[in-house]
Amino acid sequence: MTAHHADDQMETLLLAMARGSGLDGLTGIAESDDREGVVLLRPLLTVTQSQLAREARRLGLRWVDDPSNLDLNFARNAVRHRLMPVLREVLPDLPAQLPATIELLRQARATLQSIAEDDLHGVSSASSTGLQVLDRAALSRLALPRRDAVLRAWVRSLGCLPPPQARLKAIRDQLVDGTGAYGEVRHDGWQLMRYRHAIFGVRCSERICQGDAPVAVKWRGEPRVSVGADSAFEFRVAAEGLSAAWLRSVPMHIAPASSGARLRLSPSGASRSMKNLWQEAGIPAWLRPRFPALWCADRLLLAAPFGLDR
Repeated sequence: MTAHHADDQMETLLLAMARGSGLDGLTGIAESDDREGVVLLRPLLTVTQSQLAREARRLGLRWVDDPSNLDLNFARNAVRHRLMPVLREVLPDLPAQLPATIELLRQARATLQSIAEDDLHGVSSASSTGLQVLDRAALSRLALPRRDAVLRAWVRSLGCLPPPQARLKAIRDQLVDGTGAYGEVRHDGWQLMRYRHAIFGVRCSERICQGDAPVAVKWRGEPRVSVGADSAFEFRVAAEGLSAAWLRSVPMHIAPASSGARLRLSPSGASRSMKNLWQEAGIPAWLRPRFPALWCADRLLLAAPFGLDR
């Protein structure tokens, strides 16, 4: 439990307004949060700082003042020491009325989020790459307020912080209204990207293959071979496919597939260049090195996300 109080709530609200945070920011500090399985409670949000100080003195409590709280170079401190006294003088009832106002804003946000979630479901789908993508054309057909609400819901579904209004406008301008073949906005550790009519997000830290450096693989018959910290190849015996005995006998390595490498997806079909396959799947150039390929010497055996060479 933390001792955030009504004055903290008002400061947070004012700073959110200054950042253009929209309803996500205007709903202030939550009474409870779940942070990676740890429940965080704030039971004093309806109590003012002066009430807490008065009660602490009555109980004979002692406390430590952090000297950095007096540094007016920090926006929150400047609001606390220069703006809040004026607000208390001009609008003395504001701290007491704030919880009811925030509750109404939260109800409005919940309603809008429900509509936005329905709209998000209508404009999103899973691509052949396994990424959840938004259909740019379908998104463009929504009215501007609903379009922005969908973009907020989408960013929230990625686990990102809510974008302030200026960042939301950049996302809309680059990913929905942009005229080029590509668009990109970075937000909270994610690359939010557009390629043709697909809009999707990828963590900036995600790298299945680092550069062009090959990773040696020796398969000894195990069902799973780990590659790096969080990637793996799985091997399954099938009626058709590569000989398990041959695979155990050859040195293999993992590296990104080159654009000129060829893959035959059907035994009776023609081999296709990776460049053609990537283009047909709508995978932009900057994402292609992130998909691993399995090689035996110069022979391409398998390329994600397309599968085995047949």
